[in-house]
Amino acid sequence: MPSGSYKQSDVQCPFYRSDTNRPTAIQCEGVEDSNKISLQFGNLADKKEYMDRFCIKGYEYCRVFRAVYEQYR
Repeated sequence: MPSGSYKQSDVQCPFYRSDTNRPTAIQCEGVEDSNKISLQFGNLADKKEYMDRFCIKGYEYCRVFRAVYEQYR
C-alpha cells in the first residue's frame, strides 16, 4: 500500500483499507459494497492519534467500525 503510513502493518481493524499522507486521510470499507468511507484530517498528528486509538487498538469503539459492522449483522 504505497503512500500511506508506516502504521499500516499494525492496523487490526478489519474494515481499514488504506491511509494517505497527502491528503491526510484514512479510507475504510463503506456501508455498501460499492462505496468506501474516507476520514480526512487537518494534520498528520491527528491522523496518527486516530489510527493509534481506533485502527490499531480499540477498533470496536470506532463509529465507522460500528456503522460498517451493522451491515453484517
